Amino acid sequence: MNGPYTRIDYMQSQRCHAPKIFTLFLEPRYRHSNSLLIMTSETVITFKVTPGKLVTDRQLDLCAHLFSENYGIWGANGPHPKEHIKMSPAKLRSEDLSNPERSALVTCSTDGKLVGHAFASTWEYGSDVIAWISQLVVHKDYRRRRIGTFMIGQLTRYPLFENITVLGLVSCNPIACDVLAKSIHVGIGNIDTKFIADNAFAFLVSSHIPYLKGAKLHGSIFGKKDAAEGVVSTVDTNFAVDHTETDAVLKTYLSQGKWCLGRLPENHEFLIMLPITARCG
Repeated sequence: MNGPYTRIDYMQSQRCHAPKIFTLFLEPRYRHSNSLLIMTSETVITFKVTPGKLVTDRQLDLCAHLFSENYGIWGANGPHPKEHIKMSPAKLRSEDLSNPERSALVTCSTDGKLVGHAFASTWEYGSDVIAWISQLVVHKDYRRRRIGTFMIGQLTRYPLFENITVLGLVSCNPIACDVLAKSIHVGIGNIDTKFIADNAFAFLVSSHIPYLKGAKLHGSIFGKKDAAEGVVSTVDTNFAVDHTETDAVLKTYLSQGKWCLGRLPENHEFLIMLPITARCG
């Protein structure tokens, strides 16, 4: 097998900014259990890309529930330590669809159940057109199936994003950063940190996304003398998520020599920005 995807059916309106729906048929998944090779049944997953101005309250309700059950838990400095971080539909609309004309939502469903979503926005700075993944969530039971990579890939092919020159994300999860890089065929260990250092401040300040405009850059690539040891590219978003799970993931990346964004201080998130023309080294 060359991958889990065998066929994609597209159903798209002639209007370029109408919702785009496509269905993905996953090949039977194989896994080893002791010495046995087990084949699970075929899974059908449906993706839908909706422009921001057409996102419904019902969609936001479902996305808020998915986030609240699957994103993460508060850390010791959070408002409710060890409890699930909750999201409201109103906050999704105000933060991830703050400029609905320049935003979109991609959802991923199977058997009528939402199992993944990503919000994205775009804006210009000088000659650059920046696309930003402001939220990426995949249900815990559906991870490691390239769903996140596929969602981002479809967003970058949507008409709103067809002329982008930069793709970015802030996240406390190394896997989310890796997914972003893979979506444009860049190795997470080969990203251009100088590009981030040279452009981060201007790009973030010019954004219409509320939590980005006020974020403080932190890390050695920004020449911060007070940067903690090993911190390379992060932003202080004052997001006190628990790092226990993500630290374990980060340790794996580091042990494999596949990580160049450094370590993650409390209340910070990794910052990754990629020129859209970049390729793996």
